[in-house]
Amino acid sequence: MDNYTLLHEAFVGNMSQHQIQEKSNLTLPIICFFAGAAIMFFQLPAGINLHWFLMPFLGLALITFGIIKFVRTPKHQYTPSKKPVHLTRRYFHGADKDYIINCLTKGEVKPGYTFSTGESSSVLLEAYTEKDGNFLAAQVSHYVPYEYHVITEPIFLHGEEAKKITKALAL
Repeated sequence: MDNYTLLHEAFVGNMSQHQIQEKSNLTLPIICFFAGAAIMFFQLPAGINLHWFLMPFLGLALITFGIIKFVRTPKHQYTPSKKPVHLTRRYFHGADKDYIINCLTKGEVKPGYTFSTGESSSVLLEAYTEKDGNFLAAQVSHYVPYEYHVITEPIFLHGEEAKKITKALAL
């Protein structure tokens, strides 16, 4: 592997420097899971008139809701805005490699640029973005037989510059 920091390692290794943090508010999923388990296996107080055969289904529904909330919780968020970021992997033709790198490193965007078409997709762009495009963290890799090798350091863009690049690369 080359001597570049991987994008994911930049997030996990030193999140405060790049203003990314892991979202860890798992209170609701945990409460739902344990409440569902309690309802399934224990009797409710005598004052509540639910049929005994409905209790396991109610408990199972709460457990399922807790699991879904746990799985769908965004894993990372951009600290200043507290908005979730999501990972996008986009594959490009090798002829587009220089344009992609120039977009990310120098901010050079060519209006109306069309990406090459074909069956080869030897360039991989991994990018964490906010939904509104105000934050972009990206890294470019190139395919060398059997695996992708990183060819840029992680690149972090904010504000209008991030929106411009996100739009240009269709992320």
